[in-house]
Amino acid sequence: ASSAASDVYKRQSEYISCFLDFMRESTMEYEVARSRQSDADNETQDLLHRLELHDDTYHDMARISRELKKVRQERRKAKDTVAELEPVCKWREENARALKSLEQLLGAVRKAEKATQNRIYMDRTDAVRKAVKNEKEK
Repeated sequence: ASSAASDVYKRQSEYISCFLDFMRESTMEYEVARSRQSDADNETQDLLHRLELHDDTYHDMARISRELKKVRQERRKAKDTVAELEPVCKWREENARALKSLEQLLGAVRKAEKATQNRIYMDRTDAVRKAVKNEKEK
């Protein structure tokens, strides 16, 4: 029974921890996506200028076009990620104090979980000893 109870408490800290991890990771993922989007923009310009300014063969132009499609698809993924994570990052900046408070809450919950792990009880009376003794005598 105590194992099940500790599992419930453990889950409580994990919920808080997962949310805090998500907030940290979303900021990093947002920055990576912005960088990927910028890189893809630059690659797009390189490919478009190549098509515009050079007299490449039909096959080279086809290869450049395929590469352009790939780069544009990568840019789209990065742009979508930026759009999805931007509100999260903005909320994080606006609620930095709340996040700090959640980190403190996580520490308090983990401390309580640790205190409830491996709990032992010391008998205050001899009632258990008497009950066991009486059962053995039967």
